Amino acid sequence: MVRRNDRGYRIGESRRNCTIPDAMVIRIRNLREIECMEIPAIARLVQIPEGTVKSICLYRRRRHVYIEIPSEDEEEGR
Repeated sequence: MVRRNDRGYRIGESRRNCTIPDAMVIRIRNLREIECMEIPAIARLVQIPEGTVKSICLYRRRRHVYIEIPSEDEEEGR
C-alpha cells in the first residue's frame, strides 16, 4: 500500500528515498516524549545523527507519523 498526503505525494516508508522506517520514528518519539530521554542519548541508541533525531522529535520531519497513546479504557482492558 502506498501512503500519500492530501496533495498526492508519497509519504513515510512509501517514498523511495526513505531510510528511516516509520516504526523507528515512533520509537524515537516514544523515547523522547514518554521516557524523557535526551536527544544525544537517543541518537547514540538508534545510531542516527543528532540533528535528524532532533528534527523528528520536533515534528520537522515525518510529521505524518504520530505516537499512538492508548486511552484509559484500553489500558484497563475494557
